[in-house]
Amino acid sequence: MLLTVVGIQVNQANNHGFTPLMAALSKSHLDIVIQLLQHGIGHNSINEWFSINKIKPSGRIALYKYAVLLPRQHQPLLDFHSCVLSSTNALVPTSTNALVPTSALKVFKTIWPPLIGFTIESFLLPTKQTRRTMQHVISQFNATLNAYNEREETQLYRAVLLTEVESVRFLILQDGILINKINKVVYEEEGEDDAIHYETPLQLAEDLVREGAADDTVSDDVGTKRMYIAGLLRDVGGVTHT
Repeated sequence: MLLTVVGIQVNQANNHGFTPLMAALSKSHLDIVIQLLQHGIGHNSINEWFSINKIKPSGRIALYKYAVLLPRQHQPLLDFHSCVLSSTNALVPTSTNALVPTSALKVFKTIWPPLIGFTIESFLLPTKQTRRTMQHVISQFNATLNAYNEREETQLYRAVLLTEVESVRFLILQDGILINKINKVVYEEEGEDDAIHYETPLQLAEDLVREGAADDTVSDDVGTKRMYIAGLLRDVGGVTHT
């Protein structure tokens, strides 16, 4: 496992400023995110790697959901871990001819693939430090629900732009979400000043639907998702102007 390699640069960013933790979170690879946190990576830099400037809405939402559910799951996971530990004390036959049956727990302990066992144990039984970090994730997500990123876009607007249907569906159900908050759009024009205007998430959604209808390179699947997103926003009171 790379995390155990001496000298490995676990926080080395790429040319786009993405660390391994950011890359995993942006792609919603929560198993990798938790593994990194379990190894002490990222606990003191939540504002950086959970930033709305870096991470896709889908990744932030996935980790937020995990963090919210974690307290309810913790006791069953402790029970699972206790089961694994108890298996080390299970009865085993004293000889090849003995009739003492091998404990099911012992069998479980013996044949469970080590790599899978380690992954499950690490993912399902977070350390206290990781659990505290998840509480910070919840606070950070709620605090930035309607916040602008460095481009003056909310994460709802960003989810529409990226055609993240499930992200849009989740965000519009959150208490306090501002469905019609305007977002900055910059059009770069060669030899002229940049053109700037502002639009709501629904206005963006409808623009994307129209653009897709006129663009043969946009797949039917993407076009259908865009229309669905526009419908979701209309259903919750979205408008195309403020």
